[in-house]
Amino acid sequence: EFCKGTNYYQVHIMFLFKLLQDVMLREAVKSILISLFVGFATLVAVTWNWYIALFGLFNISAIIIYFLGLWPLIQWDLDIFNIIFLIMSVGLAVDYTVHLLHAFNECPDEDRGDRTKSALAEMGLTVFSGAITTLLAAFPLFFCQSTFFKRFGTFIFFTIGFSILLALFFLIPLLLLFGPWRHDLGDVAPFYWLARKLRSRKSEKGLSSNAAPPEVIPPPSRLE
Repeated sequence: EFCKGTNYYQVHIMFLFKLLQDVMLREAVKSILISLFVGFATLVAVTWNWYIALFGLFNISAIIIYFLGLWPLIQWDLDIFNIIFLIMSVGLAVDYTVHLLHAFNECPDEDRGDRTKSALAEMGLTVFSGAITTLLAAFPLFFCQSTFFKRFGTFIFFTIGFSILLALFFLIPLLLLFGPWRHDLGDVAPFYWLARKLRSRKSEKGLSSNAAPPEVIPPPSRLE
């Protein structure tokens, strides 16, 4: 960068590295915020409920915070590999949260306790089995000689670990305590209006196609 008031450029390697770190940190924060917004929009599109989607956003943010807090313990620094892993962590963190929230939202019961039990009964074992297989797949990467693959395995293992733990032991208690107490709380009305319009048009087309064709009366014959 050009130094103001002088005719010299700063080219010391540590200063250039400081500039690189500033750019990486700024872009990482921007990318994480965009990813969280996309994740929230995806949850709203899946559940058609902004109130339930807020629980998912809060849980995903908690997973990212836990993963960042782990960095000093595993002696990770701010470099290109770790910044890429940090941005990717949002995509991994959203998986189990979406499954549980969708099962909670689709339960026909009114009581939030019953809806939470139904979500756990329907998707609890599924997400837990998926997490176990992913953790076992990432474990051999700890023994790789390559720095990238070793860090990649660490990233997968701890992100999935935090995701399943917080999904089962943080998101589920949140739904039990503060989940919607009626089905229409937080519903995105335009989605339901559009769905009703599409279903009504489809039913009208089905009725018109199933209707019997009008009887055609042949013209009288000349012989008659």
